[in-house]
Amino acid sequence: MSTAPPEPDQVEGIDFPSSPIDALRLAVEHGAPGYFSGYDGRINFPDLDQRSNQFANFLAQCKVSAGDRVGALMDNSVATIIAMLGTTKLGAIWAPINTSFHGEWLRHQLTDSDPSILIVGGAYLETLVAADESILSRNQVLLHDIGETSPQPSAKAKDFALYRSAPATRPTYEPKPSDVSHLIYTSGTTGRSKGCLVSHNYLCNYARLLYQNAPRLRHE
Repeated sequence: MSTAPPEPDQVEGIDFPSSPIDALRLAVEHGAPGYFSGYDGRINFPDLDQRSNQFANFLAQCKVSAGDRVGALMDNSVATIIAMLGTTKLGAIWAPINTSFHGEWLRHQLTDSDPSILIVGGAYLETLVAADESILSRNQVLLHDIGETSPQPSAKAKDFALYRSAPATRPTYEPKPSDVSHLIYTSGTTGRSKGCLVSHNYLCNYARLLYQNAPRLRHE
């Protein structure tokens, strides 16, 4: 006979955060042993905290401010999680772009999100240029995982890895639970994709609900 797992607020030592930034801070402070992994390796929580601080400060050097959108056309990876957390640590808004989009659908999402800076993975650079050939000269662009056969970027584009030269000091921004963290687009089943503003607390509440329900599923 199995015993149902306790409710999350009954688990000793658990402190549910109101932002992903708080979640990372708590993981570092409590010495959590977990890590993130992707095709480009894996990273533990203390290193993730430091590198996302560096990325936030690098964005500030690129004149990105709180409330600006940071677009990302890239695969899920360690680099992606660093950039996402760094963006939100600055108070900017993470705006991932559907990597299956091209042509007019891609142009629409780029125009609608209006990113102050755009991170592009090498696998999607050619698709991006085909959709909007002027974007590399018109926008600030960070290039990640660029191969020798990729289209030659303009002088305005920078190597994503340059963020490692920025200081690792923690940004002063402290998000309120209701502050916007992400701009996520719908799948576009009834027309062009529509942007949804997602708060820091929404993301944490979603994770809390998963934590609350997944143990029950495992014990059935």
